[in-house]
Amino acid sequence: LALSYGYRLWSWKAQQRMRSGGEFESTNPQNFAFSLSRVEMLSAECASHGERFVLVELPLLEPDPGSQRITPGGYTARWTSERLMSFAREHSVPFLSFLPAIDGEGVALLWASIDPPDHHPNARAHAKFGAALATFLAERVIAPR
Repeated sequence: LALSYGYRLWSWKAQQRMRSGGEFESTNPQNFAFSLSRVEMLSAECASHGERFVLVELPLLEPDPGSQRITPGGYTARWTSERLMSFAREHSVPFLSFLPAIDGEGVALLWASIDPPDHHPNARAHAKFGAALATFLAERVIAPR
């Protein structure tokens, strides 16, 4: 637990440093383009080994503005989500967003509440994500039912 806490603290400090330097903003087109280039390289590497590649979006557990629920219409990271979907379409990469799995859920029911505002998914959120992933993989015959 001490190592986990130490890593979390180090990550938080690194995030703060990057945020203050403008390097952490996901909606920064330069940062996002760099991330997508890495995803494209990973996809190509998997394909070169005959492996399947799937792009999975783990949504931010942030409520819609003025609400305590998560919905696709009020999703705070819509910009990023739409670009991930577009990238997947353009590169013929299967794409799964877990956002529909938690549509309408109250965020307080999904947070692990380790250290507010550190909103990591709890067991309920992971169960919903796991069910969505199992359905996604089975429907695409990537994994057996």
